Amino acid sequence: MNRLTIVTLGTGGDVFLTRGVERALKEARRVVLRTQRHPMADVLRAEGVTFETLDSLYDECGDFDTFNHAAAVRLLALCDEGPVCYAVSDAAFDTTVSTLQRLKPRDALVTVLPGVSHANRCLAMVEGAPASVRLYAAAEFEAARVSP
Repeated sequence: MNRLTIVTLGTGGDVFLTRGVERALKEARRVVLRTQRHPMADVLRAEGVTFETLDSLYDECGDFDTFNHAAAVRLLALCDEGPVCYAVSDAAFDTTVSTLQRLKPRDALVTVLPGVSHANRCLAMVEGAPASVRLYAAAEFEAARVSP
């Protein structure tokens, strides 16, 4: 299996990309975006970064569990053909990334490049941000043991 680099695009514009993520996107031979509905898709196109997306899987899969599994399987298969850069909004909370981590072969070369997440952007705007914050992906919130 070839190298899989997972990058965080964030949810804003290109000003929120880290230099490492920007470099990985521009140097990659194959870039896969989770979805072209991401605000960075147009920016990447304008920068000359060619990419493919997993949007067709959304239509083929009946639910997100099925999508996550299908996306991970597709990405791992693409890695058999050559190195892949997989771009998501936030690698720390993306469920396809956690599924990839669970399904990847032991000897897989997977690198995760963090970035500015949506949560970081929101918390930076809160005056006197709380000392302790718990973050949950929407899909995991129902099962979370939260006591307001």
